Amino acid sequence: MKYYYLFPLLQLLLLLSIQETSAQSRINATSEQVSHQTTNTNYVFSLPFTEDWESQTFTHNLWEISDDAWVIDVATGNGGASAKFSGSSMQSNYSSTLTSNWLAEVNVGTVALKFDLKLIDIVSTGSEYLYIKLFNGTDYFTLDSINNTGSFEWENYEYDISELACGNDFKIVFDAQGTSSTNISGWFVDNIEVYRECEPPRKLEGKALEGEALVANNGWWYCIIGWEAPEMFIPASPWKQWDSGENFTAFGPLSASFKVAAHWDANMLTDVDGDTIKKIRYFISNNQFDFFIVHVWTGPDAVNTIYSDTVPTIVAGEWNNHILTDTLILDASLEYWVGYEIIGNVAGTYPAGTDAGPANSGFGDKVSTDGVTWDNLSDFGLSYNWNIEMYVMVPPDTSNHGLNHFVVYKSADGNNYSILDSVCFIPGQMYYEIEDYDIGNHDVYLYKVNAVWGENGDTCISNYARNKLIPFQDFVAIFNPLIGIHEPVKNSGLLIYPNPVSNFLTVNSEFTLLNFTIYDLTGRKVYSGKVPGPNNLTLDVSKLKNGLYLLKAETNQGTFISKIIKRGD
Repeated sequence: MKYYYLFPLLQLLLLLSIQETSAQSRINATSEQVSHQTTNTNYVFSLPFTEDWESQTFTHNLWEISDDAWVIDVATGNGGASAKFSGSSMQSNYSSTLTSNWLAEVNVGTVALKFDLKLIDIVSTGSEYLYIKLFNGTDYFTLDSINNTGSFEWENYEYDISELACGNDFKIVFDAQGTSSTNISGWFVDNIEVYRECEPPRKLEGKALEGEALVANNGWWYCIIGWEAPEMFIPASPWKQWDSGENFTAFGPLSASFKVAAHWDANMLTDVDGDTIKKIRYFISNNQFDFFIVHVWTGPDAVNTIYSDTVPTIVAGEWNNHILTDTLILDASLEYWVGYEIIGNVAGTYPAGTDAGPANSGFGDKVSTDGVTWDNLSDFGLSYNWNIEMYVMVPPDTSNHGLNHFVVYKSADGNNYSILDSVCFIPGQMYYEIEDYDIGNHDVYLYKVNAVWGENGDTCISNYARNKLIPFQDFVAIFNPLIGIHEPVKNSGLLIYPNPVSNFLTVNSEFTLLNFTIYDLTGRKVYSGKVPGPNNLTLDVSKLKNGLYLLKAETNQGTFISKIIKRGD
């Protein structure tokens, strides 16, 4: 293990200003009040709503235009026609709107607005704008504004409008504004989509009863299907840290006293806002010092000390846990600093443990050698994080957030699925599993699972869960163990090569080969036939798409199934 001195500062250094970063869960919208409430229950479009202007008319989907500056351009769409605000309308100090019909309110799920936009600019004044707005019957909310700083080809824009679309019917408004419309040739809008999604289940998996369990069940087999609740129900991690969790080395300054800390900017801990800081743990390499004090600070440069406790006993060479004696409720709007102070450190010793890096500079590597000024360990060319971690007590989430139940679907051919079962969502339960005993003699069964959300009469059905092992697939395939489904093993008498394969696949067998079949992972048969020779087989698989397949080889000694990977040259 290597040890390093941290040289004391010769002068005060300017601390780096850390730009507050906050992951926003919603758009940054501004609103303006209108003087009347608009309601229209005769023509409300349910989501998803799409507009590609192929009807070449505004009236087809009940769009409203404020004037004739908005036209259908049949030649300049992104794949067809588009809606165009024409600069040749020669307007000054103008506002010209294209407004959708009413779209139905939602109460569950995430609602998004997407569209393609193009600008042909003439004079790049920056004074001609296209405002993207949402109207909920009372307020106009500005989602975005784009101005004429130069022409651009088709670009895709997307906005999360969930909070604004919740509880009210709404309209989407494209508002062209500016000082002189002749500065631009036109704004072009195409492929508008307003759609709703809700989170699907996760990590779908399945297996067949086999091996000793199959024998114990007198040869009767069944399928076991499992999945996890949607991602939003994953509990926040109680441990907050910047280090890897493993000690690598240790440091000690020449000064007899110093402080080290892990640091979080304001709004970095929103997932545990309002929860309780319960304990702090730290790795100390040696305990040759007079005093060891655990601290929690808040504010810029750890200006406010909100917790201090002198620890009488430190165990060297391992992690130490300190349970806080005071109740500290975490306020995510504040900066937090969690660490310790060592007083009277023996020269030549290195107590402060770190991971192997790289440093999360400004967060995992804060150090003060004068008790006032904080610097980063990485400023000295030492790219490590202190082994300091904070445990926040996260209460269990007892709300269903609108998730009602899961639906399990089953197929024996990969094409026709029927509902197998419905499983209620239980708040706090992450993993779900069912057993399917209705099994016949098919080689393979396929299963899918989705989630049904509902609140205040509004229902949203999610996409299917992704396969835990093959994430690009939304099903799991379970094979019949009674037909010898297993990988050929050494001395099994079956040799398959090359694997992965690009063109020709060779199968050699000590037994008599009878038939062969290749399946894709939906269970669909993509290649089959009789075996021309008794003990060997060469298959031209060059026309198969790249991916994972299953080869079933039937012999006079049993049936084997092996995974094969098809890839390009």
